Amino acid sequence: MSTLLLRLAGPLQSWGTDSKFEVRRTENEPSKSGVIGLVAAALGIRRNEEISELNSLRMGVRVDQEGKLMRDFHTAHSEKNSYITTRYYLADAVFLNDDWNEIDRGVLTKEELLARFIENDPGIEKEIYMVMENINGTVGEYPYTSTWVPKLKSMGYRVYLLSNFSDQQLHDSREKLPFIDQADGVLLSFRYKMIKPDDAIYQKLFELFSLKPEECLFFDDKQENIDGAVRNKMNGHVFTSYEDAMNTIKNM
Repeated sequence: MSTLLLRLAGPLQSWGTDSKFEVRRTENEPSKSGVIGLVAAALGIRRNEEISELNSLRMGVRVDQEGKLMRDFHTAHSEKNSYITTRYYLADAVFLNDDWNEIDRGVLTKEELLARFIENDPGIEKEIYMVMENINGTVGEYPYTSTWVPKLKSMGYRVYLLSNFSDQQLHDSREKLPFIDQADGVLLSFRYKMIKPDDAIYQKLFELFSLKPEECLFFDDKQENIDGAVRNKMNGHVFTSYEDAMNTIKNM
């Protein structure tokens, strides 16, 4: 069976399936109808032509990183009046774009990244500016943010942070990251021009803090970063929740 893999990347995405009237909603994942529309367009199929063969295709979606729901307003005009419509988008794929890795690596500035996004898709320049202006909003603060590191240290563990992070994000979101000052050591990707899951960044972690990889338990919310840790002889576990992580630690 042949399989086509599509990497859907864009600063804003909208996958509507049941939008009506003035409110245009989006699903949290690409819809089958939307993806079939993209494939049909790539094949040169016109809107009035038959696509039954495409409709019979099976589709699966892998979510590498969930999007942040954003709302926008559009003004619609008719002959007699005008009114406001509501549009929802996912500010998602900007974080899946390969260029984003380069700002985390510390080799691109925010301005250079913005210029690349606009060059790639000048038709949505306004939307790209909107996403980039609110980029610090993508760093959330969870209830356990300020207490987890002290709790682990009280249990006798040393805690180190290894994160793909840009200098701009650190500057904009510093107040949401109290655990940075609580950790025994911190390695942020932009400072060393390397990112997860490259082997070099794990080796740098061991070198900086004199760690033995076989004694480390590494948590990350991306499987590819866990794979990188395991490849470098650490124990790894995909982070899904605070409760699951604590159970994993207690059962070691």
